[in-house]
Amino acid sequence: MFAGSVGCLQYSPHEIRLDSDERNLHGKAVATLLARPPAQQLRFAVVGDTQRLFEDAEDTVRALNARDDLAFVVQVGDFTHWGLADEFRVMNRIFSELRVPYFVVAGIHDLLGTGRVVYEEMFGPVNFAFTYGRARIVLLDSIWGEYGFDGRVPDLEWLAGELAPGPDHDRAVAASHIPPDNPDFDPDLRGEYFRVLRERGAMLSLHGHSHEYRTAEEDGVQMVVADDVGGRSYLVVTAAEDGGFVHERVWF
Repeated sequence: MFAGSVGCLQYSPHEIRLDSDERNLHGKAVATLLARPPAQQLRFAVVGDTQRLFEDAEDTVRALNARDDLAFVVQVGDFTHWGLADEFRVMNRIFSELRVPYFVVAGIHDLLGTGRVVYEEMFGPVNFAFTYGRARIVLLDSIWGEYGFDGRVPDLEWLAGELAPGPDHDRAVAASHIPPDNPDFDPDLRGEYFRVLRERGAMLSLHGHSHEYRTAEEDGVQMVVADDVGGRSYLVVTAAEDGGFVHERVWF
């Protein structure tokens, strides 16, 4: 009597089953972007932590969809709370309603349990970069506690390579979940992180994790932390005419 319904049963909350349209989302997002001519002035949105805030996430997507000037959206980690496949799937269903492609930075909660496996199957590598509209966008894993505090996360050698000058971009931005001035960021790599960004011309560093909006500047690099979606705001980052980026906080 159960033969026809076995495929519908979930034996464990840690089970990982994704449909084909739920895999390699970052690769698909980049392909969608590259099929569109970039606007004369690049503009994208940054969304903070969404963990367990499903209704606020839905409201955020509606607010973003009311705009017609965004190229893409970056969610800066803690997309989920327990790192469960079902959480990823539900939140992806919400964000897939966006009118533009979206990208997700790996957050602390996203890598709990089997979360890293789910994240990599759904989105791709935890360190990921792409170029669009002459801007280099780098998504960086900064969850050093997930790796036993081994002094190798964030991977600054990889970051420097991805930010290397190239003919296809003239500005760059880095996004990671944990702000460099937070105790959860490897303190031994903080100064080197800002040095890499400054020397490679990435003068903006975007983050979540703290659940509050704030800005700071260190070594010439502006650090911006997005509030969680429960704070009813998101950030809009715009390519400045004289180089680099400017940002604004938008309430909804």
